[in-house]
Amino acid sequence: MKKLFNIRLPLLYAFVLVLGIAFAVTAKYFQFNTVWLLLPIAIILLACVVAGVKFKRYGACIALLFCALVFILGVLYTSAIIFKYCNSDVYINDAVRIYGAVREVGLTSNHTRYIVIDNVCFGETPVSGSLIVYFLEDAGDYCRRGYTVSLYAQPQLIPFISDGGVSYYATKGIKYSCVSAGGVEARYGFSLFGELAYKIEKLLFENSDSETASVALALLTGNADMISSETISAFRGGGVAHVFAVSGLHIGVLYGAVTAIFKKFSINRYVSAVVRIFIIFFYSGVCGFTSSSERACIMCSVMCVASCFQRRYDSLNGVSVAAFVLLLINPLLLFETGFILSFGAVLGIFYLYKRIYELLGFMPHKLRSSLASSWSAQIGTMPALIVIFGNISWAGLFLNVIFIPVISALYTLLFAATVICLILPFCSFMILPIATAPLQLLISFVSVSGVENAVFRLNCGGWIYVPFVALTLILSDKFNIRHRIRIVLFGFLSALILCFAVVPRYGNGTYVTFAAGTKGGYAVISNTQGTILVVTQNASGIPEYVTQSADALVVFGDDDSLDTMINLKGDFNRVYYSGSMPQLPSLGDYNVIFKDDFIECGIQFLYKNNTLYVEANGVNLQFAYSDKGDEYASNIKSCDICLYKYASDDVILFTQDNSYNLSRCGKLNFNLGYKQIQPCFIAPKE
Repeated sequence: MKKLFNIRLPLLYAFVLVLGIAFAVTAKYFQFNTVWLLLPIAIILLACVVAGVKFKRYGACIALLFCALVFILGVLYTSAIIFKYCNSDVYINDAVRIYGAVREVGLTSNHTRYIVIDNVCFGETPVSGSLIVYFLEDAGDYCRRGYTVSLYAQPQLIPFISDGGVSYYATKGIKYSCVSAGGVEARYGFSLFGELAYKIEKLLFENSDSETASVALALLTGNADMISSETISAFRGGGVAHVFAVSGLHIGVLYGAVTAIFKKFSINRYVSAVVRIFIIFFYSGVCGFTSSSERACIMCSVMCVASCFQRRYDSLNGVSVAAFVLLLINPLLLFETGFILSFGAVLGIFYLYKRIYELLGFMPHKLRSSLASSWSAQIGTMPALIVIFGNISWAGLFLNVIFIPVISALYTLLFAATVICLILPFCSFMILPIATAPLQLLISFVSVSGVENAVFRLNCGGWIYVPFVALTLILSDKFNIRHRIRIVLFGFLSALILCFAVVPRYGNGTYVTFAAGTKGGYAVISNTQGTILVVTQNASGIPEYVTQSADALVVFGDDDSLDTMINLKGDFNRVYYSGSMPQLPSLGDYNVIFKDDFIECGIQFLYKNNTLYVEANGVNLQFAYSDKGDEYASNIKSCDICLYKYASDDVILFTQDNSYNLSRCGKLNFNLGYKQIQPCFIAPKE
């Protein structure tokens, strides 16, 4: 009888480490003690080891013992990191003088500048973790990587859990945040990677138009901050924005080019290996050591070492080693978007490439290979795109087939031209305009092709990973499953995804998502007639894909909420405010309606007594805001669901029997039937 699958030890150890990290974070999320739960797990693993000894399977016994140690290491190490992150090193109650060295400089989605500082000191006291500084105005332009800065501000400890998962800042090691209106004192500090990145940016912007230069900079270094929102939306709509993240495509092209050059000169294979590994890691440093670039570098290094010792390279072992090393360095990378997408794409290719290639047997080899590689990578990243960004692009299924080889060629040309111009800067005015011309044509094509309309929007919780991963493994040729069983499982999992992800969103019912923005809450109400975005006062930090998908905007709050619409990036057909608001003659190009009682997309809305009432499919929803935390509690039972905005910026969702802090547990989805509430989420109660 054939084995179900062949076990690879690097994959097994990486998987166990992932389980340990996920276990520690889950314990923090649901607030239970990890120490007591480790005891039964240790007993079970010990029993497995004893069984292995009894049946004289000593190799399996050692492997199980090592798995137990890796799991416990993952739990304890991650728990220690979480504990250190969640506790401030010093008592913060007022503004202090802050010192540190700049690690990163960038722009927010609103094009205001921020810097990330390492080696932070609050006054004379060193603190652990990094600090992110947001500037209210266009300040801090002179700060670059490596500079030392001093500013006066009040830092705040960033929550570990945010939007239903590990905070983005925690995955980057950023523990504190503050806002500065300026007054930053900066001194020059040398950073080799920072200086090279700055020189590349300067060369590109001095020798090509700003839009082409910004895309070229993103292609070379992964810095997409300067790309216009229109261009980035077009690339995302086409499903090709991944080219702006320095990953396997970029590192692979560079590694392959250097390898080809070294082969021609017959350089000693050990020297060649050391130099190649040094070059790709140095390039990763220029790009800021992103998780996707580091993953590609480690995989290429494993391939390089294997070739040195004339061993066969196994891609699954390579990606497993990369994951294991990166997670040992920073366990919280497991929850970082770049890490998830990067490894999802590689694993998708490994498990599905051969199967898709065989299904496309009627096509020429190069075309079917390109399609199989592109489609398997996109299937591997699909659940992450749905959960994190709320949409996928069907255009990417076909556009990537052409786009990847074209981008590879353009990247090679652009990289070579930039290296020459760094060495011979006086030639840049002749070389770079020619090198960037094809890229300019590509940008124009993507911008005018209308691919941004090819976005298929979904709104699912993290549960969708389970059926998606199971479906991927079933379709793979790496598992020996009987054909009939494979068909049954495929049908069941496909129906599960369809029923719980697609039908609720596009069926006849009403689908509501509640979530917390940066300074308030919001709800997305969808039915067959359209999509409505409801926001509380001063709500910001709402994902761009949410605002762009809404047909109408309903703003709830007092007079100070009139500027909310301006801060949201969307193309709304109608914008509603309460009739008691000051009816300004103009609020931009939007069709603004000041009215207390109205119907939008077949749903009834009513502003009354500092509350917004909504009735959908016989279910009563309320949106309330108050300066006092307990003032509204007595009125909760009068509705089915209430989104409540505290003055402290916390956003609480009340149902008839539960309450949830959306600022902590993230977005919660509901399917509203006629006088029925069907929640589809798992979240800790407050």
